[in-house]
Amino acid sequence: REPAAIATPDRAAAALRAYIRHLPDALVPSAQYRRLLVSAGSPSVDTRIDGLVRMVDALPPSHREALNALCFCLSNLGASRGGSDEQLAEVVAVFADAIVPARAPGPVGREFGERQRERLHFVALGCMAQHVPAIFQGAHLRTPLPELRAPTGERGGGERSAGPPPSGTPPPPPPP
Repeated sequence: REPAAIATPDRAAAALRAYIRHLPDALVPSAQYRRLLVSAGSPSVDTRIDGLVRMVDALPPSHREALNALCFCLSNLGASRGGSDEQLAEVVAVFADAIVPARAPGPVGREFGERQRERLHFVALGCMAQHVPAIFQGAHLRTPLPELRAPTGERGGGERSAGPPPSGTPPPPPPP
């Protein structure tokens, strides 16, 4: 078989997940993990981007560079599949758990619950993939892009927005 015939996003994500699982430290260490969750849960895109910039800036340089490269790759994969928000959302949904596993690293973030963490990982990575230059290189953000919606089906969990919790759901606690 040709390598291209067996190379699928799901297989690439599985390989990435296995690689990241064996790293000595998580890509987003527990010291920054809470900030990622809280930032992703922000109802305002500007506040979300601000929080993600602060989280990325606090990462060790090697982690920041790796996350930058992965988010840039997600952005390019979404563009290569047609460039719409739906294509990018599908790519982010495949890779979100590989890049930032939904299982909380230790006690940090467990109060969010696994399903909520999965949704917040999708929101955070989607936002980072949409705004790579603003989040990783400090470029001026002209206008934030509309929030990605989780794809329907097994990963996306229906037609709900991937954004903040529905009204009536308490907001996540503030960062320490």
